[in-house]
Amino acid sequence: MEPIATVYPDFVPNQILTSTQLNQLRSYLDDQTRRSRVRLVGTGIACGLIVERTGPVVEVGSGFGVTSDGYLVDIDE
Repeated sequence: MEPIATVYPDFVPNQILTSTQLNQLRSYLDDQTRRSRVRLVGTGIACGLIVERTGPVVEVGSGFGVTSDGYLVDIDE
């Protein structure tokens, strides 16, 4: 199994894109989509995360979720 792509390539104006750069972008987007499909169950901001509240303290345990901005969050134990 190949490692998960975690780097989104940056582009500059008038840049000629190579096949490597285009494949890196495709790999990143494909990995993010697959991670979402495989690991998210249900809907909401914190699906799969273990959340406990003790008084004024909120503890977030291991799991997988999506921030309110749509970023993927993966918290290992």
